[in-house]
Amino acid sequence: MIKAVFDTNILVSGSIFQVGKPRRLIGYVLGGKIELISSEFIINEFRRIVAKEDFNRSEKEQERLIMFITGISNLVKVVSKFEVVKEDPDDDAIINTAYDGKAQ
Repeated sequence: MIKAVFDTNILVSGSIFQVGKPRRLIGYVLGGKIELISSEFIINEFRRIVAKEDFNRSEKEQERLIMFITGISNLVKVVSKFEVVKEDPDDDAIINTAYDGKAQ
């Protein structure tokens, strides 16, 4: 099984929209083809994004989405502190999660 880290855009699109490549990736996780590696940082960023007014989700729906993503994820403790993405340092959290979770 492939271990993979999805960035927040993939998680949001794949959990909210019914079609598209992000949704297909979520399907691979549910089907056991991909082990989704995640971290507290990624889950918190996901929480912040689904709470935006743009998505027009009730608090109950937001919590359901968070529980869904948390439930399909293998949460790892991130201890790495790589700083490689100068343009967007938040992306370093994705790299560190992938490294510590031994993602392919």
